[in-house]
Amino acid sequence: MVDELLQFAQKALIIKDRKLLLIKKSAKDINSPNQWEVPGGRKQVGENLEQHIIREVKEEVGLEILPKEIFDMWEFSIPVNNEKTTVVAVARFCELTNDTIVITEDVIDNYKWVDIDAALLDYNLIPGIRKTIEKLVNKFSK
Repeated sequence: MVDELLQFAQKALIIKDRKLLLIKKSAKDINSPNQWEVPGGRKQVGENLEQHIIREVKEEVGLEILPKEIFDMWEFSIPVNNEKTTVVAVARFCELTNDTIVITEDVIDNYKWVDIDAALLDYNLIPGIRKTIEKLVNKFSK
């Protein structure tokens, strides 16, 4: 039996004025070049859940947030150091405590605040977040 690596990731659903913050991965990103998603990433050893999502959002877009409730959960596989790795991910709502975006990572090209409606699904979203975004659009259309 082959050992399978397992990691945990959180994605931040940051909403302001009924708009969702999307970030665009650069061509340099090895897993999702030129695709859109929300801020977040994999947990580091020693972090608790709140520290984890706060760090990821701060690193990627410079925003300070308060983590709130979990909205969705899924899993996906990616290669990490040439080994198959399953990532269990959750998307959670996050409240802004500042709204000055500063992109500091070279794997992120751009960001946009996008209306949460059907047009949001026209973006070239990373496969792992698409169903979560569909659920979010459905929630906001009610």
